[in-house]
Amino acid sequence: MQKYKAGNLRIISTTSRVLNPTEQRYTTCEQELLAIVHSIQKFRIYVYGQKIKLYTDSQALTFLNRCVITSNRVASWLLAIQLYDIEICHIKGANNVLADILSR
Repeated sequence: MQKYKAGNLRIISTTSRVLNPTEQRYTTCEQELLAIVHSIQKFRIYVYGQKIKLYTDSQALTFLNRCVITSNRVASWLLAIQLYDIEICHIKGANNVLADILSR
């Protein structure tokens, strides 16, 4: 999304993909982290070197930098994300109307 001068947020582009059977067994937090990694890789040319604010309704993702990593998969994803200047912000599910619009 991009914020315009009037303060309006507009969706610039979206991405999605189908989870394979193994990924479907990931925890919800892992699936959401996978979505972040996929999005960053997809839009790398646009986001690399830019300050990114990532809004999520998953409170767990806001604590990623302070958690004990127990999975090699999650550790490699976190290393991939650290290449970017990302600030993960929590937004309440009820206030996350743009995500609801896209998922319907």
